[in-house]
Amino acid sequence: MSPIPKRPVRLLAPSATSFDFLTALGAGDRLVGIPEQVFDYTEPPGGADRWRDLPTFGHYRAEEVLALEPDFVVAHSYQARDTTSLLKRAGIPVVLIPDLTKIEEIRSALRLLDGA
Repeated sequence: MSPIPKRPVRLLAPSATSFDFLTALGAGDRLVGIPEQVFDYTEPPGGADRWRDLPTFGHYRAEEVLALEPDFVVAHSYQARDTTSLLKRAGIPVVLIPDLTKIEEIRSALRLLDGA
């Protein structure tokens, strides 16, 4: 994972994992959108109703992501590489969370994202 270039204001979490990381770090109030499946794969802090007013999107596709005008995206490494490439070319920093299997990997990811 690469470092965060500046303190972002408009965050996008295109996976339940990135949503969990960003909300655990207290950055949920800066989310501009979340994937529809968040409500199926995680228990959102404060309950699902707290997040229902946020725009949702179906897939990690460049057009859906760009429409939300994020200035920082925290995606999962398995997500569409072409979308990640297009976002980076558009000047939007993207950090990819790898598959995390060890507690130290999770801690490392949290330390990195703590600047978000």
